[in-house]
Amino acid sequence: MNEFIALGRIATEIELKYKESGVVSTSFLLAISRGKDRNGEDRGADFPRITAFGVLAENLHKYSGKGKRILISAHIHTERRIIDNGEKIYYTKKWLWFYKHITSSLSHS
Repeated sequence: MNEFIALGRIATEIELKYKESGVVSTSFLLAISRGKDRNGEDRGADFPRITAFGVLAENLHKYSGKGKRILISAHIHTERRIIDNGEKIYYTKKWLWFYKHITSSLSHS
C-alpha cells in the first residue's frame, strides 16, 4: 500500500493553477513538527510539498489557508529525470487523496 499520512500546518498560500486541459491543481508546503529532543528543545520541522487536483484543490483554496492545521493522506509518486550531464535525479511527490481540518490541539504526555 502506498500511503503517506501526516499532521501539520499549511506553510504556504493555497493558489490554484489551471491547465489548458481544464484540470485545476494546487501545490503547497506542509509544516510537520519533528517534536522535541530529550531536553525538551524543539527539533524543527519538515516541509514536504503536497499537490492536490480537482475538487480537493478547489476546496483547499476555498476553506483552508496558510497556518491551518490539517491531517492528510497522500499517494507517494517518484519521478526520475536525467539532467544535462547524464546524472539521474529523483523527485518524490505527494499527491493528496484526503484531508481533514484539525481544530483541537492534541496533548502529549
